[in-house]
Amino acid sequence: MQEAVNQAGVNPDLIFVTGGSAKSPVIREAVSQVMGDIPLLDGDHFGSVVSGLTEWAHRIYR
Repeated sequence: MQEAVNQAGVNPDLIFVTGGSAKSPVIREAVSQVMGDIPLLDGDHFGSVVSGLTEWAHRIYR
């Protein structure tokens, strides 16, 4: 995350988290320690993973 912020040259207004591991208190705390008080916005913790895997499978097995 920090590398993405460095490359962009600006801090985000919020951080969008998705996937099952984004629900982990340990990961959320780590994000907060690195990024400070930037709010975290939760996405679809399960559906986003399934959607990504479906897209990847479509590309591989056309």
